[in-house]
Amino acid sequence: MRYTVVIENVQPLDHVDIPTIEENLPKHNAWGKITTNKSIQDAISRMQQLRKEIGLDKNLIREMMEE
Repeated sequence: MRYTVVIENVQPLDHVDIPTIEENLPKHNAWGKITTNKSIQDAISRMQQLRKEIGLDKNLIREMMEE
């Protein structure tokens, strides 16, 4: 009688980010439009331009971005 022994070494993949279902879904802004990295960067640029034009405090812009 012969036996075959199989040993498996399973290690966690700490360095790999496995996306969840929620991360795969598109995100929408308050007006229902899909947000992209470009649209977010454009919005930040517009807020920075407004700050220069009307003198908004930088902290106020950060608060607005967090909302």
